[in-house]
Amino acid sequence: MNLALSRRKKRFLSDSRLKLLEDEFFVYVASSVHARYNAILIDVDDSPNVLWHNIHAAFYGSTGIEAIQAHLTTGCVLALWCAFRPSEDFVELVRANFATTELVEVHFENPCLRQPETNYILLATMPM
Repeated sequence: MNLALSRRKKRFLSDSRLKLLEDEFFVYVASSVHARYNAILIDVDDSPNVLWHNIHAAFYGSTGIEAIQAHLTTGCVLALWCAFRPSEDFVELVRANFATTELVEVHFENPCLRQPETNYILLATMPM
């Protein structure tokens, strides 16, 4: 890591607005302790329909969406990174529960595979 990047990372991590939490994500979100956040950024599974572990499936239904909403403040954002396009059913579920929902394609050169790739970010904003 170059020195300039190292300084930016240190400044970013020391920002008092940032809170990093290391925990089992799905257990934490489903817990009754509802800490509130301005943004929740998720990169766990390849997509809601391509899971790393089958126990994650419940998170991508209405119960999981409601749990995420309980942790977000009004007007704030959920961002879900997906290696594969999420199903239209999931996108519609999010759209029905958030004020705005946008599925953004991200095109990049995969350095491991040395080929172009497309991933997706699902952005959803809580109602005001």
